[in-house]
Amino acid sequence: MSVTKGPGVNEPAPLSLFPFQLVDVRLQEVRAERCPTKSEQELEVPFSIELQPLQEDSGSDRFAISVSFRAELPLSETQACLISLTLEGLFTSLVALSTIKPETADRFKSVDAIVLLWPYVRQYVHDLTTRMRLDFPPLPTLDVRDMLTSDDLVGTPADAPA
Repeated sequence: MSVTKGPGVNEPAPLSLFPFQLVDVRLQEVRAERCPTKSEQELEVPFSIELQPLQEDSGSDRFAISVSFRAELPLSETQACLISLTLEGLFTSLVALSTIKPETADRFKSVDAIVLLWPYVRQYVHDLTTRMRLDFPPLPTLDVRDMLTSDDLVGTPADAPA
């Protein structure tokens, strides 16, 4: 793959290619409840995300990764809405998992899978807040460029298919 760069445009880091494909996304759990607003000392980060690889079947080239999202949205000075959801991404390997370096698979499962799953989180949260008639803007997109230029995430895994 070639990258054309114009005047004043930096060439991005090489793309990481992984031998994994997203097969299915399943919504596992959704919860939305109205609750009292916390005091300023108890306010949390606007939202939190957890990426968790799930138990794999031995001998299978499929694996699942769970993404949990949680946000507390202020509705008024006294009311808030707590939203949490968990979805599961089902992936398959394009080559036998036994031929992939463990560090490559671990990196994909702990860092890179979120790039494929984040749009689904954004969609589910947007659909839920819209149907609840909450004034909550869409979640931000991921800055993949930042991920590509991070020193520990750059390059193509040696066992990626050509």
